[in-house]
Amino acid sequence: MRCRAGGACGARSDEGASDEGALAACRDADAILIISAYLHAEVIRELKSCRIISRIGTGVDKIDIAEATRKGIIVNNLPNAFTDEVADHTLALLLAAARKIKELDRDMRLGRKPVSIAGFHRLSAQTVGIIGFGLIGRAVAKRCRAFGLTVLANDPCLTAEQAAAEGVTIADLDTLLAESDYVCPLCPLLPSTRGMLAMPQLQKMKRTAVLVNTGRGELTNEDDLATALHEGVIRYAALDVFGCVNVFAEGGFPTSHALFNLENVLLTPHIAAASEEAGGECQRRSAQAVVDVLSGRWPEHPVNTDVTPWFQERWRECYERTLNAERNQRGLEEEAGNRCGQADVRDLCGHRVLAGRRDRPAAGGGDAAVDPARAIRQSRHAGDVPPA
Repeated sequence: MRCRAGGACGARSDEGASDEGALAACRDADAILIISAYLHAEVIRELKSCRIISRIGTGVDKIDIAEATRKGIIVNNLPNAFTDEVADHTLALLLAAARKIKELDRDMRLGRKPVSIAGFHRLSAQTVGIIGFGLIGRAVAKRCRAFGLTVLANDPCLTAEQAAAEGVTIADLDTLLAESDYVCPLCPLLPSTRGMLAMPQLQKMKRTAVLVNTGRGELTNEDDLATALHEGVIRYAALDVFGCVNVFAEGGFPTSHALFNLENVLLTPHIAAASEEAGGECQRRSAQAVVDVLSGRWPEHPVNTDVTPWFQERWRECYERTLNAERNQRGLEEEAGNRCGQADVRDLCGHRVLAGRRDRPAAGGGDAAVDPARAIRQSRHAGDVPPA
């Protein structure tokens, strides 16, 4: 997606499948809104006018943040954008694996009666291990506790006090893998976490364990995972994210990877974050980030907070124009308010019912009207605008 600003604004949707496609769509853009495409350093280096890359979502592992920072481009994301949706989907996959919903649906359609209860367990007798205890990890833990599951958490930033407050137990990775009946990797995709669940780690899990991945497909070695599932190293996997295919590719995607040919795998097409509510909210918030930057303000959630925008002189001019316009508007409002202060309001019988100054209600009723100047003053960056 690209936006142009300056006199007129246009938008183009083009989630390029290649660097060439992305560059063709965005080379001259003043702002980029991005869902799932990669923005490699080679693309960012060639951008001519871009001021902000606004991620319509949370993860920014597909954007070369370092190159954007060197280029003076702000990168913004939306923390907590899909927390409830991903947590709900994680539990849906976990429950489907626990109750063998896929297999039972198949047997039902074939007219087969259930022949065994082997593998069915009471959830309150089982343990879930969550790798990465950020917003989504905490939301998953909350839902798991509601089902009576014991929760182990692995996160270098998690303190004993926080774990106690969340009702979880801190565990190192090896302990979590060995003791969990369900393993949910929900940590960010970093060089240190890419491929963190490969055959050596899968072999540490219970043979009856289930891997539930709604984080990033690249957190696992998918070839090793397919082998582990085929050979019975672990019982089952429920996956919504993939490194081996791009589920958003135009015209569909190949299904030749071994994961697609295994019965003990439940697959959904990277849909965990989807809801009508989240979709509308994220489009609005990511667009607002673009409006903020093009209007001379910092966005709400800049990722590269150490960036020095290449356009800061132009930004300062835009900021000052916005501020002057707001001051003029406030002057007009104060003048109108002074006039209203002399109001003498009477009912139809001539009795005075209101006299003296009145406070004008905010537009839209109970909620205060948006005050752009206040938004600027409350920017998370001290000094409002970068120094000249």
